[in-house]
Amino acid sequence: MQQLVPPPGVKGRDKMVYYEVVQFLMDCCDITYSQAVQALRSNDWDLWQAEASIRNNKM
Repeated sequence: MQQLVPPPGVKGRDKMVYYEVVQFLMDCCDITYSQAVQALRSNDWDLWQAEASIRNNKM
């Protein structure tokens, strides 16, 4: 299993949320950690936009 590492400056509860968001994308969209992070970055860290973007690109 790949180590999940949040961006610098993410601490405490935000770190847990970051892990959960990345893990959600990895599980629901069957993608890698890097792909999940890239999708989030490309969509201004909006989970739902990132998920929609991933699903649209897979079709």
